[in-house]
Amino acid sequence: MGYVECAVPEPVEGSLGQWVMWSMLRNSPVLRYTSITSIMLCQRRNSVYPKLYIGHIPPTPEARRVLRYYALELSERLRARSSTQAIYVLFNFSPSKQMEHEPVDLLLLQENTIIVGILQECKVPLDIFPNGQWQIRETGQQMVGMRGETPLEQIKQTRATIRQRIEDYAAAVPGITVGEQGLQRITGALICVPSIHPESRVTLDIADHRSQIKVLGLDELPALAMMTNSAVTMDEYTLQALVSDVFSGQCWHNGSQLLFELAPTSLRLRVLTAQSQTEQILPLIEETNVVGRRNTPLRHEYRLTLTGDDLMSNDHAIITCIPDGRVLLQDTSTNGTWITLPGQTEEHLHHVEREIVPDTFLRMGATNLRLETVPVHTQEDI
Repeated sequence: MGYVECAVPEPVEGSLGQWVMWSMLRNSPVLRYTSITSIMLCQRRNSVYPKLYIGHIPPTPEARRVLRYYALELSERLRARSSTQAIYVLFNFSPSKQMEHEPVDLLLLQENTIIVGILQECKVPLDIFPNGQWQIRETGQQMVGMRGETPLEQIKQTRATIRQRIEDYAAAVPGITVGEQGLQRITGALICVPSIHPESRVTLDIADHRSQIKVLGLDELPALAMMTNSAVTMDEYTLQALVSDVFSGQCWHNGSQLLFELAPTSLRLRVLTAQSQTEQILPLIEETNVVGRRNTPLRHEYRLTLTGDDLMSNDHAIITCIPDGRVLLQDTSTNGTWITLPGQTEEHLHHVEREIVPDTFLRMGATNLRLETVPVHTQEDI
């Protein structure tokens, strides 16, 4: 298929002109490809990978917590192998309008690699048979999908749907080149999280193995991604277009940091300062919030960093927002935390846990804070 060559001046990265050009060409995939490719080649010089996208935010607190943890775990492992190779990972997305209520766990894209993944939480030994059945050894329970299908049937069906969507897109733009067999070498991965139990027995039929079906732990996925060649070539514009346009993903992690949290709560901490100073607002998320002087998060924790107070500990306190609405404060500091609940006198906590409520005043080191509810803005306020 031929396409029109468009000479587009190289814009300043992040400039208004760059986004205007993007908007003008968005409805023409061929023109858009030739113009925006030059822009993205310019941007790539300063890009950090992998870039994480998300289709749907999970509906329950536990699902959001688990997805956040494993997404950041995978991001860290991929970055350890290469932070300059373009890698895009899309989580929890609908492969088609007909499957809106059957989200796919993972799609990993590189220049020559397409991996479709289903995540299975496996913390006990499993027996995985050649016929595709997964059985929990301890109980004999079979692991099946929503319609009773085996994990093997699930990944084959999901991979076929993803393949068709990508083939349809590839026919419209020149940024993706496939080999003689088309997209038959897309990998379907059944991924145990956090890893395959060392006592599990995995037996995969040779025909499935040859058709690019893999069973592995999440800890093994980066190595598989680096070794896999799906007989396809995609430029970076195509990688981004697939996760954002074709599968409607939203950029969640830009390679350096999370752009938003999956589960902000209706609570926040306000740092109380002198009237001449700007007050700092610290939003809280579901589950664990670590407060202290330390700048760098440990593993994948959500950290609220307060600077300029030498009396505050690096990890001063943990505030846990429970789904039922309760808030727990656990002091983990050297000198303790002072709290004043509404209508009560100040109390000193040291290495103990206490429930707190909105309008509780906190003193950590020399820093004064207040737990408060985030105001709900109505249409009249706008």
